[in-house]
Amino acid sequence: MRGLGADHALNSKTVKVADAIQELTAKKGAEVVFDTTGMMFSEGVEMAAMEGRIPVITAPKDGGASFNLRSLYRKALRIQGIDSLRLSAAECAA
Repeated sequence: MRGLGADHALNSKTVKVADAIQELTAKKGAEVVFDTTGMMFSEGVEMAAMEGRIPVITAPKDGGASFNLRSLYRKALRIQGIDSLRLSAAECAA
């Protein structure tokens, strides 16, 4: 993953991601939380750093997400929906 530009990559099946993020960032949180399943959105909001970014490319089957709205605005998070079905890989990355 480092060869692709990531400082760290975590597998949610082998580690408790929220705890690992806290440890890796000295409790600051992640600048970018990229959840490719939509199943960890709520946790992503909590793991994000102040003024962090959360790109969204998919959603759970029912399309719903429940999260702490207070964490969203107190951290001044930026959430961006990206329709990966209508964009190329390069356009999605930008």
